[in-house]
Amino acid sequence: MHLYYLLIDIYGRNMKNINNNSNKNDNDTKHTILQRSIFLIINVLLAIVMILGNKAVFTNLKFKYPIALTTIHYIVTWIGVESLRRLEFYKQVPYSRMPLNDFDIAACIALAVVGVPLNNLSLRLNGVGTYQLLKLLVTPGICILNYMILKELISLKRSLILVLVCVGIAIATMSDLELRLYGLVVALIFVPVAAIYKVQFKRVLIKFDMLSVLHRVYPPSIVIMIVLSLLFDPPGLIMTYEYTFSKVIQIIISGVLACGISLSSFHIVYIFSPLTHQILGLLKVSLTILGGWLIFSKEITQYQMLGSLIAVGGISWYTYETMLEKGMLQNNQVSSLAPQRKDERV
Repeated sequence: MHLYYLLIDIYGRNMKNINNNSNKNDNDTKHTILQRSIFLIINVLLAIVMILGNKAVFTNLKFKYPIALTTIHYIVTWIGVESLRRLEFYKQVPYSRMPLNDFDIAACIALAVVGVPLNNLSLRLNGVGTYQLLKLLVTPGICILNYMILKELISLKRSLILVLVCVGIAIATMSDLELRLYGLVVALIFVPVAAIYKVQFKRVLIKFDMLSVLHRVYPPSIVIMIVLSLLFDPPGLIMTYEYTFSKVIQIIISGVLACGISLSSFHIVYIFSPLTHQILGLLKVSLTILGGWLIFSKEITQYQMLGSLIAVGGISWYTYETMLEKGMLQNNQVSSLAPQRKDERV
């Protein structure tokens, strides 16, 4: 039942009014739910695999070049976006309408150049548990920026539920903490950058088509990333790293995963909100822990179990309260999928 509420909450916000006398609208609604469900499922699965895959690249392959890895991710993602353009999947907005001196476009490029490498560097320097725990701080940052920039506000009750969710994730990940001073500093710098990055992209996506924005932002970002990689990554990337066919394939696969995550993540941010995407990220942590236990019989501690259940329960509660506040529930049943005003989408 909680999963049902979750899907209805996420998708009901942006749907058109359902005409009781129109079967066509009912079919359109079902089609919209299916499409958006696919994006959510893809994003969750890719993100879980991506975190573990990137960690393997840094540790098992000893590819200790986070900026270079980010550059590869950007290149593969841009190739994916350009392929969609050539297949006429979307119509590219002329670059003249998105000049590099436009503040919003320039801000997206700057945040992309800084944010993603910091994320990869944080993952390389910290354990997965520490990495996930520190990323929790992005949630309150997005809440604040949502109000300051997008004028979106959530109720006190839902804010407190989000605190409960974050506490659950903290409990679930505390047993895997590996604190390192440098890694801690990098993670704390990443937190405000990540929050601003998501909200700023939402601001731009309101003005332009999502794929057009990515097509415009990534090329200059790639050029800057190549320069930064040569300057700041440890020396010997090209000359001394022991490349093998297997290693190259794994690194390319990491790029393909990054492409899928980028496309699905920005789609979620555009259709829903930065906060919805962040909450989805918290759900991924719990599902990773519980999935390892249920599917692979991986041993987990009592704290991991307790924290994961608190987080999943809190996210379900948050979803239920959102539906109540938006008038989507009557007599404990879903009664309507009324659309939401732009300033209410959180």
